[in-house]
Amino acid sequence: MRLFSVGAVSVKCNPLVLIVIAVSFVFGLAELLLLTILSLSVHEFAHIYMAKQCGVSVSELELLPIGCVARMDTRKLTASKHERTIAMAGPLASALFALCVYGIAGVADICSEVLDELIALNLALCLFNLFPALPLDGGRVARSFLAERLGYVAATRACSIAGIALGFIAFGAGIALAVLDRCNAAPALIGFTILAASQRELKYATSDNLTAIASRTSRIFTGASYRTMVIAMHMDTSAGDAVKALSGKHYNVVNVVDSNMKRIGDLDEGALIEAIAKRGSTVSLGELCIDRPPVR
Repeated sequence: MRLFSVGAVSVKCNPLVLIVIAVSFVFGLAELLLLTILSLSVHEFAHIYMAKQCGVSVSELELLPIGCVARMDTRKLTASKHERTIAMAGPLASALFALCVYGIAGVADICSEVLDELIALNLALCLFNLFPALPLDGGRVARSFLAERLGYVAATRACSIAGIALGFIAFGAGIALAVLDRCNAAPALIGFTILAASQRELKYATSDNLTAIASRTSRIFTGASYRTMVIAMHMDTSAGDAVKALSGKHYNVVNVVDSNMKRIGDLDEGALIEAIAKRGSTVSLGELCIDRPPVR
């Protein structure tokens, strides 16, 4: 649900957020809600600030019960180490904010349950986001490292699966608490949100990688350079599956081989994208190599 726009940034709200707000007021948790909004604002501002420092633009913000997800310029995120820097900014900001509140309360000799809650909330926000599972910040850091070895799409798939597992665990814990009459729906709500967001990451992974690859054509003319990654794939592999294995930070060349590991042709990333556009993602690499003999 779109709320408003700030410049070129579109701000959206997940319907679950409205449920959380309503439940907070019904059960007298308005104070905790305000502290959560303050903590999340500090956390997300750190992400946005670091993104701007890295030259990565933010196109969309979506408010979720577990925080805020920012859609950033994937052309730069998949092709550089910016993602881990931007991702770590949030947990670090939450930890520093908790430390500052603790320090101010100690110096001013203030004893307040509200401040204690604020400190605990920010520490929990920091630690929870370090789980190596998407859409959490720890998952984005893990993906940035895995992408260097597995490629962006495969790394996203691995971290999203971890997110789905974490979501099921949290959702199961929430159901268990409900059965025990503790009336704590927070874990179930968090779990459901993580499940939905993880599946969304999987959905957009391939298109994000294609965007990063396609953007290189225009940047080459401005003097940018890329290392070449050569990958060997079987001739029966579909063009769609081949694209999923490409690296977003390298110029990709596929050596197409037969069952005897004999090279029958070469395809660069441009040829693969063009083939998908003209013939669909199911066309095999062997079919594409008929008119493309290997380079000697």
